Amino acid sequence: MIKQQGETYKVHGIIEEELDEDAFVFLHQRLASRPPAEVRLSQLQEKILKFVCTRPNVDYVTLTKETKRDRVTVSQSVDSLVNHHLVSKDKSDPEYEKSKVIVKATLLGKHYSVNILKVNLEDILKVEDDKFISDFLEFIKDIPDLQRCKLIEPLHDLFLYLYYIWIHDYKARRKDELIKRILKAGLKTGIHELMRDETYDADNLFNKRSIESLKKLFGSQELKELHQYIVHMKNNIIATEAKFPK
Repeated sequence: MIKQQGETYKVHGIIEEELDEDAFVFLHQRLASRPPAEVRLSQLQEKILKFVCTRPNVDYVTLTKETKRDRVTVSQSVDSLVNHHLVSKDKSDPEYEKSKVIVKATLLGKHYSVNILKVNLEDILKVEDDKFISDFLEFIKDIPDLQRCKLIEPLHDLFLYLYYIWIHDYKARRKDELIKRILKAGLKTGIHELMRDETYDADNLFNKRSIESLKKLFGSQELKELHQYIVHMKNNIIATEAKFPK
């Protein structure tokens, strides 16, 4: 399904076929076992990449103010990041030649920022223009920061998944399907971690407002699957507790 060619992976059998659970799990295992390629960046390049990952519509005026560097120096650093495929430059109005240039982090740039530069993934997700990600953040926003991190941390390879979708020109429907699968798998892992936290309060996570956000994110069948996963964990805990010597 996935084979390695040199320094890149090619994803096969997912584009043309249905993205079944086995395919998704296999993709996750292969990508998770491979760390992101490390690129040597200067301090200025790191600062620029971190900033554009967590801010929308960043132009050169904003970057020169943020970095306290002149336009030429900033432009050279941005061009280097473009060569590394970590950022892109686009005109704010493609039809107008003199419109300002917007610097955006690419999918690989976001993945690099999370896994190498240790940028807070939640800060990057907050500026993503994606309904499913927005619904996910709405669902978890009422719980404390440390507990919220446990639900977000399993998504650290999200942008690498989306990169492979992009290079294979996935249709929008299939992209949405994969994003939901990633969020669902991450939620399973995150809930498992939360239940081990002595300070975890289910009422904070599952309140009236957050439940509505969860229903927007997942359909009835997906919610049933998540519920069954939690029931399975509960049954295992009860069975283990009953056998554990006192």
